[in-house]
Amino acid sequence: MAHPQVRVELVVGTNFDDAMIEAVKDYPVKYIFGSHSRSLTGHGRSPSALPDVDGGRLRDHVSAAHSAGIRFLYAMNSVNLGGNEYRESFWRGLDSEVDGLVGMGVDGFIVANPLILERIKREHPAAEVAVSSFAKVTYVREIERLAAMGADAIIVHQSRNRSFRFLEEAARVARREGARLELIATDVCLWGCPFFEVHINMMGEATREDGRMPPGSIGYPFLQCAAAMAADPANLIRSRWIRPEDLGAYERIGIDRFKISSRRWSTEKIVRAVRAYSEGRYDGNLLDIMEYMAGFVAALAPKLGEGADEHRAWMDLLGRLRIENSRFPRNWIQFFVDNECEEISCEECGYCERIAAAVVSADGRQPAKIEVRVPYEIVMPLPRDGDQPGAK
Repeated sequence: MAHPQVRVELVVGTNFDDAMIEAVKDYPVKYIFGSHSRSLTGHGRSPSALPDVDGGRLRDHVSAAHSAGIRFLYAMNSVNLGGNEYRESFWRGLDSEVDGLVGMGVDGFIVANPLILERIKREHPAAEVAVSSFAKVTYVREIERLAAMGADAIIVHQSRNRSFRFLEEAARVARREGARLELIATDVCLWGCPFFEVHINMMGEATREDGRMPPGSIGYPFLQCAAAMAADPANLIRSRWIRPEDLGAYERIGIDRFKISSRRWSTEKIVRAVRAYSEGRYDGNLLDIMEYMAGFVAALAPKLGEGADEHRAWMDLLGRLRIENSRFPRNWIQFFVDNECEEISCEECGYCERIAAAVVSADGRQPAKIEVRVPYEIVMPLPRDGDQPGAK
């Protein structure tokens, strides 16, 4: 069945459900991407949130994608290799892993460490390699250098998703260098997050086969991000997601490749998002097609002890927040075309606060700013007040 579509190319995280491939094959999905839950290099999603696939399941899923005319990219986008890059055994292992994946039919790779980019392109020149947002590409010169190292696509860090002057020049330079520029459309990450580098390094430790994260560990950067969203609903708007209705603003400056970060989503949610970004419209709660932390926080709530009602309140609020997509002013994105947020104080600007007042709600009402303390102690053994250094 054909669907009315905007002229975009989608890169979609897979949950390894072959039914998902069947459901999206008539939309402009050129790539799906995924990985084993743990690997030699590691990647960018918590193993506990991903399906645990073996080699046979991966091979069959890649085959299903190819039957639908969709290419498969394997994610090995950790920036933290644990110092293993100084060991010859690591490189022998990497070559063997990549050889095996190519042998399974994997079409390309998503990487963050430039050493991995260079190695794959040297050993497998025909393999497509995309540079991950974890590489935090935010300057045009970085694009030139990565393209010279062999990158076929470069995923700009999501903090620059509304930096239109930069994006237009970045897209022009990428085209000149023979590379594609890609933007992540669906991440609800905190704008100006002080924990980004911490977060991506933790993901490397959590997803490498020899990673040092204790089993069952929960990433505390998520907790800080979630608390900030609950404390100030304007942070939901400051986050650099891209609405389906706003894709045209990016197409006009030469960007038409967008990523849906859906590796831990249900098939139903993936299809919903793919349909929305293919058709350039979505009616409903924008968070329903986003990578949003409410589910993660809901899983933490049972870990709260007695007397933690203050935390339960804001954690519950996250699950009730809505961004009513139909209420956005028609040309709301023009503010970002005309202004450079990197040069403006959010506290003094107020634009996102005004938009939040119009589109963000909880139980039909505009949520107020609240004071929130981040309860790090529920995910890590921080010393309690009064504990002495070195106490057992």
